[in-house]
Amino acid sequence: MNKKGFTLIELLAVIVILALIAIIAFPNVTKLIKGAKEDTNTVQFKVIKDTLKDYIAEHATELNDGDEVCISDLKEDGLLENKKIVNPDTKEEYKGCFTLTWDDTYNQFTYEYAEN
Repeated sequence: MNKKGFTLIELLAVIVILALIAIIAFPNVTKLIKGAKEDTNTVQFKVIKDTLKDYIAEHATELNDGDEVCISDLKEDGLLENKKIVNPDTKEEYKGCFTLTWDDTYNQFTYEYAEN
């Protein structure tokens, strides 16, 4: 009698091999995902800072030391798309503001971000 199929031992061997591959691959995949989130966060924040620099250049005569420029101001001015800009780590929208400080040494504004 010729039975076609796999024995229980063969099936268990395949399951063990697949489990070993998963155990080896899981930490690498997790590390890649974490790195991608950090890279996304860095790039998004760089875009926001570049947009802030454009805003400062356009409104330099109106701005004073200690003024705050919020992300919503950048959106209202049309410099950022009016979409949610989400922090990939916390899954929450960036809603903070930049506090401007005039630097006499370089004759320009410096800024510091603070979440509301």
